[in-house]
Formats: sequence, C-alpha cells, structure tokens
Amino acid sequence: MHNILFCIIIPKSFMASSNLISREKFRKIFRELDDAKSDKRFKALETASKEMGWQPSNKEEIAAFLGHVAHETDGLRTLTEYCGRNNSWHNYQQNNWSSIQPKPGNLYYGRGWFQLSYPANYAAAGQDLGLGDELWEKPWLVADDETLACKTAIWFWNKNGMGPLAANGEFGKTTYILNSWECTSDDGETLQKERIQRYQYARECYGLQPAPDTKAWCRIK
Repeated sequence: MHNILFCIIIPKSFMASSNLISREKFRKIFRELDDAKSDKRFKALETASKEMGWQPSNKEEIAAFLGHVAHETDGLRTLTEYCGRNNSWHNYQQNNWSSIQPKPGNLYYGRGWFQLSYPANYAAAGQDLGLGDELWEKPWLVADDETLACKTAIWFWNKNGMGPLAANGEFGKTTYILNSWECTSDDGETLQKERIQRYQYARECYGLQPAPDTKAWCRIK
C-alpha cells in the first residue's frame, strides 16, 4: 500500500489577507498603549476577525479600518466615548431615522472600536451578531467585552460596505459613512483632520504612500 501525499495549495490572496493583521504593525499604530493592553486588544482583533470570517482585502483596507479605530478610541486607550463622562450622552438616546427607542435607564453613547451609538444600532448589531436583544438591553457589554468591542466595529464596517471603498483608497467616503457630521459642518473639520492624520500614519506603518487629499477628505475647504 502506497502512502499518498496531498499538497494543499493556499491561494496567495488568502495568505496576503491573513498576514495583514500583524501584531508588529498593530503595536506601531497603537503606540500609546502599554504592552499588556496592546496584546489584549490585538488578541481581540484576532479573535473577532476569525469568528466573523473577516479578512481585509489589502493594505489600504486594513490601514483605513485601523485608522478609523485609532481616531474613534483615542488610540484604543478607551472603549467608551468621552461624552459618556461629560453629560452629553443624551445626544444619542433618540434619532429620527428609526422607531427603536432606548430601554428605560440605559444609555446609548459610543462604545467599542467604532463607538457604536444610538439604540437602533445597538439593537441591529446584537441581532446580526447572534445576540438577540442583548446589546439593546445591556449596551455596556460593547465596552466591557474586548472581543465584542471589536466585533461591533467589523459588523458596522461590513454592514455599510466600507471595505471596498477603503480598499480603493476612498477613505473620505468611509468617513462620511461613519460620521457624516465631520464632512458637513465647520466644527467637524478639525476632527476630520485628526482622523486623517491617524489614517496617514496607519498607511505609513503598512508601507503605503500618503493618500492624496482628494481621497482622504470627505470635504475640502
């Protein structure tokens, strides 16, 4: 009886995508974190990506994703929006684009890697992630659970078709999806500039050239 050897060929596209989630690059992008917190949050990214089957298609996409994360979370130093500490949380309790109302006593300000906000988004994320109404009922879980904090960002990214835009270098268009206020108000321009700085640094960490203003901005003065 002869032994038969099988050669498994892994597509180059898969290998390239899997290599994009790199601990070394993660530490560079989130350089404000100490080693323990960096390792914990990188592990959350690895686990969330694996469980959700998410693989960024190229360096442009992962740089955009992590650039947004860095801006939204102050370099992953917080998983809870600072407004939750300065009494402006009421801005996220109601909206005019959904009939879903807040559960009495709950607060729906930003949490997680993309600062998930509003009752409707907590409800939708929970349903799509297989958690039923749990995130609407217990919104604090998005900040308390490291992997879930990352999963909600990947969920929003995929749900809103941000990946293909980012892969083509259209960072400004992804900003508009994530926070259109930065693109449409004078006050938001300063925040958008800070977001772009985070993005350009993430691109640098991945060996990419700086993105042109026409691609990086969603509004140019």
